Amino acid sequence: MDYVLPMLIIRSDVPSLIEVNGRLQGEIAPDGYLAMPLSDTGDYYVCAIPLMDDRDVRRFSVTRKLSLNEGALTSPIIGDVDLCTWPGGVYEMKICPGSFQADRTQAFPYTICVLEWQREEQTHTITLYYENGLRLSAEEQGRVIAGYSLGDGTGGTLSLLDVGDDNLLLVRIGTRRGERMLALDFNLSPLLEIEGDTVYVDEGCPSAVKRLDTLLKHEERTRYEYRDGQFLALSPEIGFFTHPPERPGDNLSLAIAFCEAVRENQREEALSYLASDLVNTLNFDDIRSFFGDFSCCRPTFSDRSGKLLGLIYQSGEQLKSAQLFSFEFENGLISDVSEY
Repeated sequence: MDYVLPMLIIRSDVPSLIEVNGRLQGEIAPDGYLAMPLSDTGDYYVCAIPLMDDRDVRRFSVTRKLSLNEGALTSPIIGDVDLCTWPGGVYEMKICPGSFQADRTQAFPYTICVLEWQREEQTHTITLYYENGLRLSAEEQGRVIAGYSLGDGTGGTLSLLDVGDDNLLLVRIGTRRGERMLALDFNLSPLLEIEGDTVYVDEGCPSAVKRLDTLLKHEERTRYEYRDGQFLALSPEIGFFTHPPERPGDNLSLAIAFCEAVRENQREEALSYLASDLVNTLNFDDIRSFFGDFSCCRPTFSDRSGKLLGLIYQSGEQLKSAQLFSFEFENGLISDVSEY
């Protein structure tokens, strides 16, 4: 029986300097990795030293322990470590340096926008302003009748939504993570709060769009319809709502796009990547059953041709494992898929 030397692949979510057992191993970028051989039994203390901060977030070094006993993992997995096993005794470890909110200079209070909201004989003056965070105030004849603290934000807009027999106030807020939208009635009672990478009104329905973790940047949109004095969430849709779809440009992108379309239950898109012989012999449910319930897919560390792809499955409460699949191509389409 051939002896397989275990290998460790180290990744980080921020440009980092990597040390293992106190020895400098090198620098990695978020889209790169560092590889090193392991003993089948031993302890490894992996330290990721961030080389830059995120916007408004300071990053700091963390050290995590990896222990093997006869090639098997024995140490517990910490929450900020993503560990995946690959065929051939390869451990892939993504270690995320710590983060905390950076101190920000407090801006002097300022007004962002004002809206006059009239209903019969009453007029509300709605003001969105900044004072140690975003705030909303409502005045009637110069008297403050309501005030709200909206949390951190980078700006926002006020508008009215026509719901047939009434108007509602919409507050759209920009945040560091995306956008939020609040809807209030004339009594200033909150009726809806949604958030996403983008929020907007579509055909009279407040809508939240969240980007999915796919190569082609699919999006999930949830629309909220106003009925009988309340908002009801409609079934989420997956597609391209803020940008047009793109066609994969090479074999690797084609294989990844196909797998992700299967994962997201996008039948027509997935079949469009297959050669006609496969489309005529396979149905979509068979394809989903063949791949199973995987979370993501990516190429192997040594082959980026698209002919070999690793699908990542949850194999334990915290541990993941990769299963390899082989792809063949013909005239820009996938002509065959098999388990490697």
